[in-house]
Amino acid sequence: MKNTKVLKKRLRILDSYVFLNAMDFVLDGSIQIDRKRALFIVNVPDGLEKEVLIKLLHYYDGTFMVDVFLNDGTIEYTRLDNVTIFDHMCLFSSNFLERKHFGFNDLIEIMRKLRGPNGCPWDKEQTHETIRKNALEEAYELVEAIDLKDNAKICEESGDVLLQSIFHALIAETNKEFTIEDMLNGLCKKLISRHTHIFGENKANTSEEALGFWEQAKSREKKATDIKKKIENIPSTLPALMKAEKIIKILNNEKKVDFDPISDMDSIKFANDLIGNFGSDNIKEKLGLYLFSLVKLAIDYNIDLENSLTETINSLVKKMDDQGIIKPDRVD
Repeated sequence: MKNTKVLKKRLRILDSYVFLNAMDFVLDGSIQIDRKRALFIVNVPDGLEKEVLIKLLHYYDGTFMVDVFLNDGTIEYTRLDNVTIFDHMCLFSSNFLERKHFGFNDLIEIMRKLRGPNGCPWDKEQTHETIRKNALEEAYELVEAIDLKDNAKICEESGDVLLQSIFHALIAETNKEFTIEDMLNGLCKKLISRHTHIFGENKANTSEEALGFWEQAKSREKKATDIKKKIENIPSTLPALMKAEKIIKILNNEKKVDFDPISDMDSIKFANDLIGNFGSDNIKEKLGLYLFSLVKLAIDYNIDLENSLTETINSLVKKMDDQGIIKPDRVD
């Protein structure tokens, strides 16, 4: 082509650039555009120009200036939305304010800039501890959006949850604890090792079977093959009600437990009798009202119900441990 020398001259002045064949650019959905680097779209066949432009306009604003190359040697510097026919195109790197579309790598770059030497004072000061509660708040906002079936809100809040993970990874990089690559590497390895029915020899025909294989792999990885270890692996920061549910499910699933102290508690018998007196219809609603009445009662007596339930859980676990109901050497 007549403009090969011009392209090579362009390349010599660039620190970083990417060559993409036009057909690959249009058809390969996995290709990600890194706007920090110059992009060369080459070998555009007749009739494919429109598809190339549509995809480029997803990443770049129509006013973005580009170099257009024709095989007759003509080179034109014009706006992207003015381009119609071309054989090759060069798009130089752009700053954030010029970009129309952003990807995962852009998020990393923006956060690095915010925490960099000339970045945002607030972002630079943050630690794992100072933004600890942010993860909880963002997770609860995402759950609320899901409950509302608000897709736009789900999209926004999912991004906020992702931001918290990236924020912690960058803080860890600063502290030389681990990197974003370490985080992603660990996550990918976990997804592969936990899905033994996809990446291994196990076969799962139902979601229940798949979940069973996940839990088996998780127990092996965490060396939690006995009841005591499984209970110890429950996060201490979980809300008390969620933690109670997890402990009871572990006990229910453990067929080797000879005695269940929970079912013999007077308060459990009282609750069963209370529900029984009103019949079995709408039991979900009745349990909700019963829990709500307990909250009201706790307020009347100035009792922190969350702490009360946490103390009860700890007491029961200790009781079962002391009585040998949950033993370290008890295996599945």
